[in-house]
Amino acid sequence: MGFFRSKRKTPDQLTRYPTASLRELAALALPFILTASIPCLLSFIDRFLLKLYSQDAQNAATAAISLCWNFQLSLIMIALVSQAFVGHYKGAKQEKKIGPFIWQMIFFSFLSMAFTYPLSFLSEMYLKGTEVEKEALHYFRILAAANFLYPLGATLASFYTGRGKLRLVFFSSCMTLFMNFFLDYLLIFGVRDWISPMGVKGAAIATVISEGTYCLLLYFFFIQKKHILQYRTDKRSFNPKLFWEGLKTGLPRALGRIMAIGAWTAASRTLLEKGGDYVLAFSFGIMLFTSLTFISDGMGQALTTTISHSLGQNASSSLKKSLRTASCFVLITSTILAIPLLLMKDTIINYLSDNQINETSRLILMECCSWIWLALVATGVNRIGVSMMTASRDTVFYAFSLSFMWITQWIPTFIGIGYLGWSPAKFFLIDSLNTLVIGVIFTLRFFKEPYRRLGPQLIRINLSN
Repeated sequence: MGFFRSKRKTPDQLTRYPTASLRELAALALPFILTASIPCLLSFIDRFLLKLYSQDAQNAATAAISLCWNFQLSLIMIALVSQAFVGHYKGAKQEKKIGPFIWQMIFFSFLSMAFTYPLSFLSEMYLKGTEVEKEALHYFRILAAANFLYPLGATLASFYTGRGKLRLVFFSSCMTLFMNFFLDYLLIFGVRDWISPMGVKGAAIATVISEGTYCLLLYFFFIQKKHILQYRTDKRSFNPKLFWEGLKTGLPRALGRIMAIGAWTAASRTLLEKGGDYVLAFSFGIMLFTSLTFISDGMGQALTTTISHSLGQNASSSLKKSLRTASCFVLITSTILAIPLLLMKDTIINYLSDNQINETSRLILMECCSWIWLALVATGVNRIGVSMMTASRDTVFYAFSLSFMWITQWIPTFIGIGYLGWSPAKFFLIDSLNTLVIGVIFTLRFFKEPYRRLGPQLIRINLSN
């Protein structure tokens, strides 16, 4: 029973459990995981309902979402530096700087449309000439017109997650999930004599409405009086110095993510061009992978919070312990995920794909399950390294490292699958190996370089109280 015993939480602790312990990581990660599971469930519901509508609609949405990620994730990478800044400010007891910084990232979210929307028209070339082009463009254009909602949601959520406060984010995410499911059903299938079936377009509209509602809920509580008094969330003025402090930290990270997603997108284009089982394997694999990444994502966010807090306190002695704890967490979750993905492949395939697929297609999907499990293990390792890069703000190295994925991911896919006839499932093997190696490199970098010495003395923004 010793595992469950804990002393009362002190003001300098994130939880009542020992710093950097497995209990502390689990206590922080659980609400992060539950919160991260909502968008994964939302994406799963979207594509599952579209599969019931038609297999072509599901394939089109998967292709469009892959393109949307180029814009959404790159901006979210910038917005999520808010979590590291909030953790640093809290650990350094500079809490009144939290609200003004969050406002700079809110401004950034809206300003981002000035360059992402024009670029979205150019990026449509990714879908040209594919068998899902028409339906996928409907989905993509609707989401591109509301792209600012994704960094905005990440920014507002960081105000809570950076302080280890997950309850509001979780309940807001739950409300968004139920709203999205309701709207999905109405708009995809329609209502006789009231709403015509809209298929892929309906799924996109439901997603935008739900994401907008999520942002409004978080903003409403962000401006509450208690937060104004403690964190100065009423300081709405644009602060160029503070804006740039966040942007210069997040931009290299975003550029790195753009390079990585660009290489991944270019590689996935190889599968879309070949059509048939290649599109089926891509759609199945992405649906399965994105439905389960919430575990690693939640752990990564919790680790970012703990490491940022330790850096803010200059408590470098707990950093190696945090690495051991996170590695143990990944080992445990990977073992659990092996049960369905390696031992229950037929059940998963029957549930997520058309029961009428031929034996050749079924064998490809069974291979996908194996490589998706490896991808999830690699993602866990990767999130450890990324958390350390985020907390230490070593974003230039982050960007530099990810640029090599054009060599290590796109070229093997282009040659192996495009010309040598490899199974489409090998796409996920190539992606797994890239993800794993990069995570290890990031972790080694963190402990080699003295970035962990970031402390209160390096937080140089002067704000009036």
